[in-house]
Amino acid sequence: MKYWINLGLSVEEAKEQIRKIQDKRSLPYFIEKYGKDEGIKKFNETIKKWITSLNNKSEEEKLDILIRKTKRSKRYSNVSIKLFDGVLIERYKFNCRI
Repeated sequence: MKYWINLGLSVEEAKEQIRKIQDKRSLPYFIEKYGKDEGIKKFNETIKKWITSLNNKSEEEKLDILIRKTKRSKRYSNVSIKLFDGVLIERYKFNCRI
């Protein structure tokens, strides 16, 4: 982020620039890169592959992905993450018994 700030961008503008650079899975990215028709087609193919891959994972892997994704987020406090972990683990244990 310092790079973009040193170029004269504000903190918010620098964050937006970084987000744009890292954004490689959004529909606007695909449209900009491939054009409207081909971009929509390639975006749908990518999403379909991603969903298939996710659906092929075990329940343990899905739970692990959800927990890691939650812990990476800076929007949640440590207390809420611990509570969330407990709820997910209890839910997972309940689902395994069925």
